Amino acid sequence: MEQRPSFKYKAFGLNILSDFEISEMQEAAFDRPDVRITLAEVPLEIENPIREGVRYQLTDNEFLLNVDNVARYYVADGSSIRIEKRDGSTFQEVRLFLLGVVFSALLHQKGMVPFHASALLDDQGRSFLLCGRSGVGKSTLTAWFLNKGYRLLSDDVSVIKPSGGRIWVYPSFPFIKLWKDVMEHVDFSAEGGTRLRDPLEKYGYRVEESFYPDPVPMEHMFVLHVHNKEEYKTEQLKGTEKFNALKNQTYRFQFVTDRNRPVHFTELNKMAQSVALYRVTRPQAPMEVERLMEVIQRLI
Repeated sequence: MEQRPSFKYKAFGLNILSDFEISEMQEAAFDRPDVRITLAEVPLEIENPIREGVRYQLTDNEFLLNVDNVARYYVADGSSIRIEKRDGSTFQEVRLFLLGVVFSALLHQKGMVPFHASALLDDQGRSFLLCGRSGVGKSTLTAWFLNKGYRLLSDDVSVIKPSGGRIWVYPSFPFIKLWKDVMEHVDFSAEGGTRLRDPLEKYGYRVEESFYPDPVPMEHMFVLHVHNKEEYKTEQLKGTEKFNALKNQTYRFQFVTDRNRPVHFTELNKMAQSVALYRVTRPQAPMEVERLMEVIQRLI
């Protein structure tokens, strides 16, 4: 039987060995992987799932996802991902779901804390997270910061880990995703990116020169909101409201099982004690990216 080539990467603080190329990730050298990604058959279902959604099932240490016409994914024990690719799908499509929802399931299995956020680093070595629901402006603001010389730690999924009395953010990979209607605000073009999946007008960009590959301490986190007023409003969150905001920004919180919840909440509590968390509310329209960036810079 012919042996497949192996590809080695580093992301989220993990050594990753893959059967296929993951062009979004950064190559690495290591002896032992923390995560193994293989192309193999995937079970049709999980025995005795404790939670189910439209396309997924999970237990404390298993996760199964079915994406029609793309692939089926099986994650086990926080250390392995098996992918059964569908005929006619592209590896671009396979990676799109792998790097988001599938990896978030693996991170939860490992007891790590992924946030639905971009992470950036300024020229003073200060890192911060930009959080918020889809469409609130995270990607636009992230691209704007990069154009202004900031460094990217992660886009969309950011992993946070308390250690040694500090809160650390672990870089993912040098890649950002932008909707086509965002490009009018930032210096990116459709021609310079890779279309992620038809018929979506969403494009991916490798930003190698702007990427910072090492973990850094984090002290600030911003949750973006919109309202129908003309003012920009900032509020520093405290106490229960702060903890709930951290919980609500957890990427795929529904993947946190009863067994993993105590560890997850312990990590959130450590963050709540150390990180300055602000709610930043901007006018619904138009989105003045430079004004929003100035608001965040002042808070930092």
